[in-house]
Amino acid sequence: MKNKWFIAIKENNGDIFDTSSFTPIQSPIGKYYADPFIIKYKGINYLFFEDYDYKKGVISYSIINDDLTITRPTVILEEPFHLSFPNIIEENGEFYMIPERGDTGKIVLYKSLNFPNNWVPVKTIIDNVRTSDIDIIKHNNKYWLFTTYGADLSDSLLVMNSNSLLGKWEVFGVDNIQHSRPAGHIFYHNNHLIRPVQDCTKLYGYGLVFKEIEINEDGYKETITNRINPDWYPNIIGTHTFNYNEDYIVIDGKKQVNDDE
Repeated sequence: MKNKWFIAIKENNGDIFDTSSFTPIQSPIGKYYADPFIIKYKGINYLFFEDYDYKKGVISYSIINDDLTITRPTVILEEPFHLSFPNIIEENGEFYMIPERGDTGKIVLYKSLNFPNNWVPVKTIIDNVRTSDIDIIKHNNKYWLFTTYGADLSDSLLVMNSNSLLGKWEVFGVDNIQHSRPAGHIFYHNNHLIRPVQDCTKLYGYGLVFKEIEINEDGYKETITNRINPDWYPNIIGTHTFNYNEDYIVIDGKKQVNDDE
């Protein structure tokens, strides 16, 4: 038996934490899809995700169809090392991606020269530090980066900030906080800033925790407000990425399958 992640989609009915009626997306034999991110551009909803063949992950995208199916994936970023968590940021009409780059020890920002294609590296934010999934948000005219680092990629929180996306980044703070590893794009909900994170207390990628965060030059504070357990689909044992826009909600789940699936 082996673990296999899958992506699921549903229409956004206004209650983003409603986990009923997700439609799963099947991946081919010998592959899995995980870490879904959704970007709407010129009326088209693009689904970006980790496309993994049990050897190395690449970043692919598909277009979401009206019937909750997706088009055949197109690989748009491949490196000699593993890639995952394709977090995408829009800035002044330009699109940037900050994927996790396995154990390379670098956080690198990529830019699309022709969205959704042609991604090239444009900025190294961190070098020689092992980090996990990365989140960036612009808040109060400043950019804030969240990730986990070092030996413990679940609870060792690292926060950085910068006055510009392509400018100089400084370490704002480090702390050992349970449920710290990013699990999706930080978003505003009911005038509160919400950071999705992973609950890895039982196993890696077990569940999703949502934290209301307050951050400014004086400090950082967070409070758990909601969570999603791996019970929204039959026989899953994990769920570790959540994103949405005005049209759709996307999530992933983990199940155990036979070795030949």
